[in-house]
Amino acid sequence: MKYLPLLWANLRRKPLRTTLTFASVVIAFQLFGLLEAVNYALTGGADLAGQDRLVTQHHVSIILSLPSNYLARIRTLDGVRSATSDNWFGGFFQDESNQLTTYAVDHESFFDVYPEFAPPDAQLKTWLATRTSVVVGSELAKRYGWKVGDRIPLRSSFARHRDGSDSWDLDVAGIYDIKDGDNTNVFLRYDYFNEGRNFDRDSIGWIVLRIADPGCATEISK
Repeated sequence: MKYLPLLWANLRRKPLRTTLTFASVVIAFQLFGLLEAVNYALTGGADLAGQDRLVTQHHVSIILSLPSNYLARIRTLDGVRSATSDNWFGGFFQDESNQLTTYAVDHESFFDVYPEFAPPDAQLKTWLATRTSVVVGSELAKRYGWKVGDRIPLRSSFARHRDGSDSWDLDVAGIYDIKDGDNTNVFLRYDYFNEGRNFDRDSIGWIVLRIADPGCATEISK
């Protein structure tokens, strides 16, 4: 401690030198953080998406739908372990400022393809048994105070019931939690969504499949 006054005096003796030294340290840490982010963006996609997962969508745009029978056909391909469908729901809670990343998914196969989103086993049984089930991320559950067993009115910016209503009553069957992952998604069952919607019934948005050997991804894609 006795040398601190000398250190402080030396720092004050050359203000420009001290400022430049401090700035160089700050810039070094900023560059490190930036380059780490770039490195993750370039190399982390496969880890996030899964090297054994492929996506099939409409050849023009992902906003155009596919016939639902494509899902069964893809499941029969050699090298495909499992496949599931997703539909964009365009959900929000209470008002449009509370936008939610919401998908209508095939309830029997979704968590086979995306096991990281699966809730605990007891909650998963409720999901499979109840058509109005929804699985939500832990961050959303905390934000809105949702608990397993709650009924929530989720609204959609474009998906309408046959009576024209934009509100869908859903029962919170499960809450998933991914460590250092995205805990802000909402998954509802496709069969409930498809039965109630007033347009484009029996169509799916896109298909995600898991393959046995990532080295065969090109052949399976063809």
